[in-house]
Amino acid sequence: MDFYYNELSEFPYCHTKNEMSVRVERYALLLKAINNNIEGGNRIRYEDGIGNVMLDESTSLATYCRSSDNRLKAETALVVSMAIKPYLDDESQADGYTNATVMTEDGEKTCFGLFYAYLNGSCAVSFASSKQWSDNFFHLQLESRNKHKTKKEICSLSSQDDFANIQVIKWIAKNIKLKIPKSSKEASEKECHLREDHGRDVLSKHFDKMRNFPFVEKCVNSLPFQPNAKAYIGKIKKVGLVEIVLNKTSKGLGLVVKTTARNLLETYRCAYILEEELAGKQ
Repeated sequence: MDFYYNELSEFPYCHTKNEMSVRVERYALLLKAINNNIEGGNRIRYEDGIGNVMLDESTSLATYCRSSDNRLKAETALVVSMAIKPYLDDESQADGYTNATVMTEDGEKTCFGLFYAYLNGSCAVSFASSKQWSDNFFHLQLESRNKHKTKKEICSLSSQDDFANIQVIKWIAKNIKLKIPKSSKEASEKECHLREDHGRDVLSKHFDKMRNFPFVEKCVNSLPFQPNAKAYIGKIKKVGLVEIVLNKTSKGLGLVVKTTARNLLETYRCAYILEEELAGKQ
């Protein structure tokens, strides 16, 4: 899966060597976190490669990664290995649009990194060069060839800590097609453990609809009645476990589903897939 470098986050430039070290180290640790949290999240796209990503007027990201000032050799080696160019292999992807802009501290500017992340259903990555580029969500204004303008929300990552931000986790889980491991069990082998006094028949039938989802492992248990529940997805407190509430039933019947998810990001992705496919089939 490809992520897209936000070229506007290159500015302002670093003023000291220490600033440069802090910026690159934070970026390197972000890429390490992407690699660790998202299967296949191992490529960052740049238009001209990291040799043209500048840290100050004379030092490129590539130059810094090779320098003696570099204190994180392993992490910056990952920066180099994950880099790929150009932004797009097929430029016809952008044919329907004439411009894509984002509001910055210096006014409205074209941003190719955010635009191509949107086009490819991905995230951007940014240097934390200012408070603005440390934020995670931006409104991208798109202008089509027929002059029609629309705004789209796009997510950009700038720190390894973003993977502990629940809003970022939810955005990625909803908008990006993550690779989730498949269960080794056949649909008929997936166990279903339910209490007798919590709508067992209804819940059992609903779990039967989940059996063919490759990431579903089993039904762990029933939930207490939640007659006032308004959402199909209940609490997600532990990695791999999703609480599902049949919010259209009068008693608010619920069950806990164990998935193959390996982190919270994948767990939310499983939950959103189940919601999209089954919330209307209660």
